[in-house]
Amino acid sequence: MKKKILVLSLLLVSMLQLKASDAYLTNFSLNTYLKTNTNYDISVTVKNANNTPVTNFTLCWQLENGTVYSKVFGVGGGGITSGNYFPVIHTNQLNIANSGNYHIKVWICNTMTSDNNQANDTIHKDVMVLSNYVTKKVLIEEFTATSCQYCPAGNSVLNTISNNENAVVAAMHITGNYVTTQTSSYASLTGCSATPQAIINRGEFGTYNITSNHVNWSQDVTNRIGISPVGISFTQNYNSTNRLLTINTKVNFKEAFSGEYLVNIYVLESRIIGYQAGASSNYTHNHVVRKLLGGTEGFSNFIPLQPTANMDYTRQDTITIPTAWNTANLEIVAYIYQKNQNNLRNVLNVSKYCFNTTGLEEMGNNSLIKHYPNPVNEQLTLEFNNFTNNKVQVFSLDGKLVIDQEYQNVNFCIIPMSNLNSGIYIIQITNEESTKSFKITKL
Repeated sequence: MKKKILVLSLLLVSMLQLKASDAYLTNFSLNTYLKTNTNYDISVTVKNANNTPVTNFTLCWQLENGTVYSKVFGVGGGGITSGNYFPVIHTNQLNIANSGNYHIKVWICNTMTSDNNQANDTIHKDVMVLSNYVTKKVLIEEFTATSCQYCPAGNSVLNTISNNENAVVAAMHITGNYVTTQTSSYASLTGCSATPQAIINRGEFGTYNITSNHVNWSQDVTNRIGISPVGISFTQNYNSTNRLLTINTKVNFKEAFSGEYLVNIYVLESRIIGYQAGASSNYTHNHVVRKLLGGTEGFSNFIPLQPTANMDYTRQDTITIPTAWNTANLEIVAYIYQKNQNNLRNVLNVSKYCFNTTGLEEMGNNSLIKHYPNPVNEQLTLEFNNFTNNKVQVFSLDGKLVIDQEYQNVNFCIIPMSNLNSGIYIIQITNEESTKSFKITKL
């Protein structure tokens, strides 16, 4: 009789486990550094590691040992099942009056179905409230491949994000035409398992998991723009004769605290025309990571474990630009990140410089190429002081190629602009001698 009861009990437990869900939290989109007396959203993504749907749950959060704020959420469309996600924003916002270090706890209080794994129901985050700070820019790194038919959708989101002056994007190719040993190794380090996927701020100490939900990338980036206790900037000098690029990087802590800090520098190339599965021919690849100057981990040991506030920490790096890279389309990205005791990483700040931002605008009337008018409405005139073959390409800011023409043995041409939408465009002119680019405004 006891054996039958035991068997029935085990069977009942198994049945309950089969019906149980496994709701968990990820992507707590709160900047690590906050301003005093400012409202911040408590925003997370709820997922389910089981196929039993989660149709109702309560989300709670607490600052230190203070008030517990709870909110019930209902989920339509059959609920949250394995592979699905549900982004939520709590109705009670966070607001901290005094500067200092604080701990925030966010967790799933309960679900309508039983949860067979409550160990993953909670996210903890330490924040620092600052009185001295600089603007915090956000780094998003996408993992993509030319053989991936779903990647054009992710790339399109990345192009849109790149228009945000407080966002910096980098496209790591893990297979295909633009993969390198460095980008492949970096993808493995971050846990990339498919394309397209993206990670923000190198994972934010484990609170932001690498994700393929590209529809949320823009909002995830926007949620993280804020402040930082450290600024990073750089200047560059390029010798066109030997194609040697020198980068001088500067880090300055507005408020200093101990930690292990590393800096990495990327060289990116945009407006690369080439093959892409799932897209039309002559696809434009943007923000392609060509080189990680500091490898997959970056430069260590040049910022002390206990930095001094308002002191400049500098370093200089050089790279010879391969002839296959178009210097008119290069971008330099530098960022500083911190490791914690669990070897997790978080980007504190990032900066970007378009390698050839001056283009032709500062070349004056003695330049080999003149362009007018700017702004332009109907037609853009280009004058060449040579009769070589000139290829003229016009790109929108999101990297789309909108005009592609070749002119042979002429010293001027007219580019029709009337059919283009208002905005800023990049004109790129390539001939046997060089490639030049500049920006124009379409009225």
